[in-house]
This record gives sequence, structure tokens and C-alpha cells, in this order.
Amino acid sequence: MGLNYLPFQTAYALQSIAPLLQGSGKEVRIIAASELTSNQLNSHDVVYVGLLSAMGLLEEITFANSSVRIGDSYDDLIDKESGERWMSDEARRLASPAFYRDYAYVARFSAPGGAMVTVVASERVTGLRGVGPIVASGELDGSLRDHAGGEGFEALYQVTGQQGADLSNRLIWSRERD
Repeated sequence: MGLNYLPFQTAYALQSIAPLLQGSGKEVRIIAASELTSNQLNSHDVVYVGLLSAMGLLEEITFANSSVRIGDSYDDLIDKESGERWMSDEARRLASPAFYRDYAYVARFSAPGGAMVTVVASERVTGLRGVGPIVASGELDGSLRDHAGGEGFEALYQVTGQQGADLSNRLIWSRERD
């Protein structure tokens, strides 16, 4: 049938981030991650906004030089050096009034083809909804602000949610990256 869907939290994050892109003075095209080709990374900067599970081509490029890797599921990020894990528990608690944690990953780096790549992604949808406005505001936490001024960086946010609402967030860590 050729149907494509956009998670509604992705739409919320795009709503926050799109005005920044349009104000850059560059032509902005929104495409599905599945439409991205390796040739485009030679001639276009890329901003990915979405779930870790939907990154397509960008997944391998993003995590090749990252300090974290995706675990057995896309609900799990693992520190490559220490083995520490950050796992969303949104799927198990979304339908109940219990609080849960989701994690959002933000990065900026140069792709092998020369494109500047920015990633705003999360394990589940609450993290994405929570991190979009943080990225768009430009009001970054101290260590992230320091790293964001360099060549490349990556950061992990914990977003606390309840029944689909993002209630609070905190920066877990930020790091320089290649």
C-alpha cells in the first residue's frame, strides 16, 4: 500500500527544531531516513530527528565513532568502555500511571563524506518529545555547552515520562567525539 507513518513525538520535535533550520539560510528539505543515500552525505548536511530504531543508513555512521552502542534492542544504549546501560522502560509502563524513564541521544559530527550530521534521537517516543525543545532552545547544560562548541559532541538525556507526557529531563553526560 506504500503507507508511511511519522510518530507523533517526532512531529513535536520537528516543530521545535524546524524553525532553526529554516533560519540557517540554507535550503531545507525534509525526507524520510529511508530515502537518505550515501551520496547525499557527500553534498548535504543532515539533521536526523526520530527514533534510534529508524535511523537507517545513519545508524552505522553515527555509532561507528561514538562512545556508546545500541544494545540488543533499540531500547538500550551501552557505554562501549564501561558497559553501563541506559534502557527505556517506557514500553512496560506507558499504559499505567507509573513514571518511567526514556533516553534521548544528541550528537553532531562530520560524516566520512564531509557532511555535518546532527542526530536528535531517542529509544522511545517520550525521550524525543522531551529533547526536541532542549535542542531548539540553545540553552544547553554546562558540560554540553562546552562540548557543543567543538568539532563534534554527543550527549545522553534522561527524560522522565508518565502516560506519554514528558515531565522532566536531565543531562546524563556529554562528551567530545570524532
